[in-house]
Formats: sequence, C-alpha cells, structure tokens
Amino acid sequence: MWRIEADDGIPVGSGDHGQKYDYTKLPPINIVDEATKLLADANVIGVAVDRASADLTIMFENGLRIKLFNNVAFLEAWEVMEQNNGTALVVATPGGLITWWD
Repeated sequence: MWRIEADDGIPVGSGDHGQKYDYTKLPPINIVDEATKLLADANVIGVAVDRASADLTIMFENGLRIKLFNNVAFLEAWEVMEQNNGTALVVATPGGLITWWD
C-alpha cells in the first residue's frame, strides 16, 4: 500500500488504480502513469522509517512524499531493492520490523 502526499492532499494512491472518479469520458486512472508524472524529474532528498510501524517515507525536492505504509501484522508490507546493482534489499517484515540484506 502506498500513496503520494503533497502539502495540500493526496494526488494519487495505490487504491486508485483502475478507478474512474471523473464520470466523463476520461479513462480509468493508471497509477503508474500518475506517479511517473509526479515524480519522474524529482530528486530524493530524504528517507525516513517509522520505528513503530515500519512505514517508509521518501521525500522529494518538489515537496512531494511517497509513503509505503504497513497495513498488515503478519505479512511483509513492502520491500525496496537498490536499483544500481540490486544487492541491497530492505523489507518491512511482519509486526512492523525492518530487515536489511546487503
């Protein structure tokens, strides 16, 4: 589960995919396209993990934030892999814990 946050609201979240909120002729929302439009040219300026819940927040220079939030107690909530060489893996494990593999 994730959402992109702005100071004035939530422009898009994982639950929006395929939804058709505007009942006109607009196509259903494609969350990959929407997230790409918002974050494609934005550099990451910070990362924070909530120690109690394992929620991950990635902050961007354009003021937006993407939050991967843990909404389960007994399953992995999210995982992030290093893009450059794919050797580091960080996982939000059950119960709100973080596990890191190098």
